[in-house]
Amino acid sequence: MSKTFLVNGHAGNDNIALFGGRDVVLGGDGGDSIITSQQGDTAIGGTGADTFSLNQYGTNFSPDRILDFTPAEGDKIEIWKKNLDAISDNSDPSLGLNFTHSETNNALTITLGDRDLAILENISKNQVGDALKQIEILGSQTDNDGSEGSDDVLIGNSGNQLMRGLGGNDYLYSGGGNDTLRGGWQDDLLLGGDGNDLLQGFEDSDVLIGGGGADIFAFIERFDAFSGVDKILDFTASEGDRIRINRFHYGFSSLSDLSFNEQGQLLANGDKVIAILENESGFNLNSHVDLVG
Repeated sequence: MSKTFLVNGHAGNDNIALFGGRDVVLGGDGGDSIITSQQGDTAIGGTGADTFSLNQYGTNFSPDRILDFTPAEGDKIEIWKKNLDAISDNSDPSLGLNFTHSETNNALTITLGDRDLAILENISKNQVGDALKQIEILGSQTDNDGSEGSDDVLIGNSGNQLMRGLGGNDYLYSGGGNDTLRGGWQDDLLLGGDGNDLLQGFEDSDVLIGGGGADIFAFIERFDAFSGVDKILDFTASEGDRIRINRFHYGFSSLSDLSFNEQGQLLANGDKVIAILENESGFNLNSHVDLVG
């Protein structure tokens, strides 16, 4: 039976790595770097901008719990793409990442397929959008274009970039800068990171996370406008986010033909779902939608 250890960093910027399993770490004051073991650890970063790095190897692991993840303080989650290989059948494991919030438990769970990687506790529904902006997938990638028919993972840098997923189920993470992210055929995950980004899912059902900055979520080019429904996970009016829709593609003429219901569905002509806004903050149909075409 493994022992449980308590690690206390106290004040200061600490570097703490856990390897034993089911340990408890208290970062204390300061900007701490905490590497968890993915063996059921419990982490409390304390005040300051803390970084929680999920250090998973192999298939025998339990999700770690982070009890005080605070985006407003600059806390962030790091997930290394190379560490996910052993638990994914997909050649690009980042494609299987999902984020699920429970209002009952006030918890945001990060999963890969059907396996929980980490649970961020004490996260309210209104904090989910900000929390998602602080989750980073790290790895190396130099090509900004994906492949036709293949599942691609494209990870950008701090510059201004155009990233295109093309065919397959793609994961695009642009990092910093004012970037343009375009998905393609099939279901894509687009994460803008910091900067004023434009995100366009294209066909099928995509997940769009703008990240920090004034982002544009575009619905302007589709062969079949209703071939799938995209989800926007972090629309934040106070950051200057906007939605851009081509009225020709979606078969309506003015803002009066659009509606926004309690389920977060943005509808055209009363029953055609253009997108679903989850965890939105301050969205107003008349103020935050631009029509083109």
